Amino acid sequence: MQLPDDNLLKFVDYFKADRVIVEVNQIVSLFNGQCPEIGCHGIWNVTDQKIEGGVLLITHQCSKGREGVWSSSAVIAEKWGQKLYVSSVLLTSSVLVSGNNFEKGSLLVKGMNLRYVSSSFFIRMQSLYALPSIPDLWSKMKEVVWKVFENDVLVICEDGRMDSPGFSPKYCVYKMMEHYLNIPCQP
Repeated sequence: MQLPDDNLLKFVDYFKADRVIVEVNQIVSLFNGQCPEIGCHGIWNVTDQKIEGGVLLITHQCSKGREGVWSSSAVIAEKWGQKLYVSSVLLTSSVLVSGNNFEKGSLLVKGMNLRYVSSSFFIRMQSLYALPSIPDLWSKMKEVVWKVFENDVLVICEDGRMDSPGFSPKYCVYKMMEHYLNIPCQP
């Protein structure tokens, strides 16, 4: 499989970054004390903290007047003053790719008292970013699969889900798969 081109490498780096679960008060405590600016002897304090789309935003200010906003995620893009965070996109996309839905993801994080994205935010991320990328990825994947099988004799297994219990012939799902490698094949 080919590597992504240069303009996509930064997104690969975003994906590969390590992530952890941490308690908010542990992060907030890092913003109290002496200002980290070299030569400044001011005291650093948290003036505001909020969670938006699963991202912690901490507004801090130094007693000498320096201020800033820290976020718990990198920013992919900014449009009309709105920031799109890596963690938010990965969280909503991972739910889709894993075959789950908003309710299951929400139930999982509720057990740990983790802040999660709202259902409207989740749907917006799905419809704007995750779902449109699937057909493009699938077409690229099909090209690679057909190149692998270019000079081989294929043994194809097929199945239609219209006659399975719980499925209606009105909504037929038909799958084709290479028998020995279990790779989906679609002409």
